[in-house]
Amino acid sequence: MIDFITYPFGGIILLPKILSFLITLFWIVGITNAVNLLDGLDGLLAGITVISALTFGGVAILKHQFLAAILMLALGGAALGFLPYNFYPAKIFLGDAGSLFIGVILAVLTIMGAFKTTATLALFIPILIMGIPIFDTAYAILRRFLTKKPIFKADREHIHHNLLNLGLSQRQVVCIIYLINFILGILGLILAYYF
Repeated sequence: MIDFITYPFGGIILLPKILSFLITLFWIVGITNAVNLLDGLDGLLAGITVISALTFGGVAILKHQFLAAILMLALGGAALGFLPYNFYPAKIFLGDAGSLFIGVILAVLTIMGAFKTTATLALFIPILIMGIPIFDTAYAILRRFLTKKPIFKADREHIHHNLLNLGLSQRQVVCIIYLINFILGILGLILAYYF
């Protein structure tokens, strides 16, 4: 559970049990669904999982949280082994069961690892590393709310769809999103190292 939050000017805010439970539940459900929504192109989620899991593994090593590191590295390795079969044109698909499983594992392991530090910017590191799925989901919710469409109704206006609409190929779109995720991961590692 997310038991405390640090703030930039020093100090820790201990959360009451009910608030701790609600924030933890919100994180797990939110990340699980954000990851599931990102599974829209061949190889996209598998590659994002490799980059994010390996980055979280690095953060966990920096913070001496070796169990979380081992589990994240195992997830990253499994996704890396799966990626050649899932990259465009895919021979095997994750489906909802696979993407929801990856989402739950990432959400729980980040609570176990990256959030369990008293570093000043500990809250921002997992948010930064998971920036692509978080931004895509927040953008989808806001877009649907502003256009008065049902929030839970699927559409074709996610980040990857918009890049496809610009005329990019599936491989190009996936590689661009990998690059953005990689840059966010490096920034997360830098924050973890210095804070």
